[in-house]
Amino acid sequence: MKKASATPTRNQLESQHDPVAFELAALRASIEQLQSSLGLESAQRATSTHSHRLAVFITRGTTNTKPFSVQCDGDIASTVKLSAVRTAIFVVLLLDLEDRLEGGRGVEDPVTAIAQTLRTLEPGADRDPEGESPERIRVAVYRFWEFCQSTDYFKGREIFLDFDDKRLRLTPRRASDNAAIDSLKIEVTSADPMISSILSQTLTRSPIEQVRKRRALYVPPGPDGCDRLLLEMYDHPHELTVTSLYVRPPLPSYPDALLEKLAVSPRVRRRKALAFEGYRTGRFNFYEVLNEHTIWDLIRYSPRTGFKLYPKAVVADDVSAHLENLIAILTNYENYHLYITKMVVPFVVVTYDIRSGAPPESFTVFFQAFGSAAERDLGCFAMHDRALHQSISTHIVQWLVGHPSTVKNRGDVIALLQKVRDHLTQVGPLSFEAPIPE
Repeated sequence: MKKASATPTRNQLESQHDPVAFELAALRASIEQLQSSLGLESAQRATSTHSHRLAVFITRGTTNTKPFSVQCDGDIASTVKLSAVRTAIFVVLLLDLEDRLEGGRGVEDPVTAIAQTLRTLEPGADRDPEGESPERIRVAVYRFWEFCQSTDYFKGREIFLDFDDKRLRLTPRRASDNAAIDSLKIEVTSADPMISSILSQTLTRSPIEQVRKRRALYVPPGPDGCDRLLLEMYDHPHELTVTSLYVRPPLPSYPDALLEKLAVSPRVRRRKALAFEGYRTGRFNFYEVLNEHTIWDLIRYSPRTGFKLYPKAVVADDVSAHLENLIAILTNYENYHLYITKMVVPFVVVTYDIRSGAPPESFTVFFQAFGSAAERDLGCFAMHDRALHQSISTHIVQWLVGHPSTVKNRGDVIALLQKVRDHLTQVGPLSFEAPIPE
């Protein structure tokens, strides 16, 4: 095996692309930062076609008859409590409108989509099947819109939402002359996991395409949300560099048997397959920075909760196999880099450098905070911003990698993993309170 450099240089971390293109990208980023500091608009913002905005936030309340609250902000400002069926109607109509305004075809069958959304909002509820028939859904849509028109919930001073009762679609119009407008930017979000799941499943455009277009996007957890975004970061023919500051080894480092026990989505499995294909061909470079405590936390165990960084069903043999797999990856693939530091990283962030052109595309993904490291169903906030990516690489990643406490030598990292594995298999797991062995 060819020996890899112990310390990633700027070129290693930022890629091996044309140095002239890299310097041009750096210059552009510096200009954008200067524009921001001077309060100037970027060219992209100055040429934006969005002159109106509607932000919709949906939450779940405590009442039984109207358990959902819809808060609108922007050119239309209102708050209304809705039943499950009316929430399903409004969500589908809004997502249909959002996609059409961005150049898509919208929801092909709104009636079916509303019925599916209603079943997701009320899982396990006793419901008359006839209540979800196309006729009943259409009647519910008409009644919902009559309610909206009578209360002016979706009318602003400059614009309002009109309803096409033939095609079951919303149309934004100017209040002054009723003319249809196409310059409305719509954002639909929710902090409720069930509603977030609906929003991610109903996306008619890929998450990475939305990040490219909007430059920033909250992606909810789950197979149709975060799993889909992360797969799209890998699923392309271009060279890719990933730099990860995380709280445990990444899922692609887990053995197949352990992933099966964790019941991960097919998208996670596909991402692992693409990662190893990239390791073999040289298309993919992965830089992982983990705290030393994280490595030892892999074998910490409590009889009540199980191993600290895994779900309770995971046993000692599974953890040992995971450590063996990490050792094998480091031994066999020189473009997988693992650095162990004593410094604490108080956040979870991963950067992606996709060399689809010059300069490369740069994405930064901030993962949501969570109480237990065993939880894997995480949402994230993704940004498409070269300046942010470069700032994190320069001021955080390189600082961590260059820190005196950071173990960079591949052989030394493998030796530490072997030491942790041997402690588990020969001595036993560590308690949550036990100090790190000398």
